[in-house]
Amino acid sequence: MTYTRRYPPTQYTTRASAEYFRTILDWASEDSEDERSVRRIIGIPERDGHPDSDMFAWARQHHEDSKHILNYEAGVLRWTAAADGLNMALIDDSVVFLAFSGGPRQGLNGLSVEDPTFMSYFASYFDQLWAALQPLGTYLSEVGDGPDRPV
Repeated sequence: MTYTRRYPPTQYTTRASAEYFRTILDWASEDSEDERSVRRIIGIPERDGHPDSDMFAWARQHHEDSKHILNYEAGVLRWTAAADGLNMALIDDSVVFLAFSGGPRQGLNGLSVEDPTFMSYFASYFDQLWAALQPLGTYLSEVGDGPDRPV
């Protein structure tokens, strides 16, 4: 799954948004016999090489909340576009949920498609992005300890 938006999830007012983020971590941390895992790409907006302070603060808290979950990994995509990215959740081997933002900060629309071929295209794209990312903890250590760290 991806989260590439200009604002951290804590700035959205709907209960569904908060529940979504909590449910993902709960699901990943459940004691289970299946081979569940979650990989999340977090796009952190940057301007002139400096991360957005609100998003950076959320990422730091998210890392604290998730670093003990062995079935959960997060990687950082440094995001320099002045717009949100396409967000997706890839579920099992056949369901793709795509989310599109626009207009006001709270605006988010989406659709889901259940098709293994459609899923394979998005899984390949996700894997291409994932291969180039830093783990969230590494990113936070490098950026958070640097001379230009967000306040």
